[in-house]
Amino acid sequence: MEENNDKLNKSEIMTQESEIMAQESKIMAQESEIMTQESKIMAQESEIMAQESKIMAQESEIMAQESKIMLQESERILQKSERILQKSERILQKSDIMLQKSDIMLQKSDIILQKSERMIQESERIIQESVRMIQENNRIIEENDRIINNNERLFDSFQDNLNNDEILKKLEEIELNEHFKNKEENKCAICLEIFSFGNKVSYLPCTHYFHSSCIRNWIRIKNKCPLCKNIIIS
Repeated sequence: MEENNDKLNKSEIMTQESEIMAQESKIMAQESEIMTQESKIMAQESEIMAQESKIMAQESEIMAQESKIMLQESERILQKSERILQKSERILQKSDIMLQKSDIMLQKSDIILQKSERMIQESERIIQESVRMIQENNRIIEENDRIINNNERLFDSFQDNLNNDEILKKLEEIELNEHFKNKEENKCAICLEIFSFGNKVSYLPCTHYFHSSCIRNWIRIKNKCPLCKNIIIS
């Protein structure tokens, strides 16, 4: 009886162990399936990585080409920079030459300025001398005018002091008659009296006539016609 129980127990234990092993097998199968799936995933990831590696390789080629292009561009920029540097050196040389020329021109300008200042001083001196000469000329002119005026006064005085008797002898004396009734000069310009028939008048060389007594008294004072101011006897 005990042996049967032991066998039964062992059978149960073996059954349990079989079940456990079956479960473990099932678990292992699931794990194997999971590992298979993980392998597939890893394979897919490997493919993706391979594709990414290919893309990266293409990108590396593109970058290499871009680097080459950039290197070529850098070389061109370097060449341009060298040309610009050469131009800058030439410009600097020209600037030095222009600076030297500017210095020379500045020196010439200083010389010209000094000459101009001397010329201005000389011009001022000449102007002052000219002003002095003008003043002297004006003084001389005034003196000449004064001398001329004196001479004119002397000449007038000389004319006035001529031999009045000789002048009076040359005067023509006539008696007014009807022949003079239409004359424009109807009165004596000295006494302002109207001429009348029978008045004695005297003609002057300028053709103006006056009362004989009036003009004779006038000639004793002035040797000029009372109307036209012409000299009676020169």
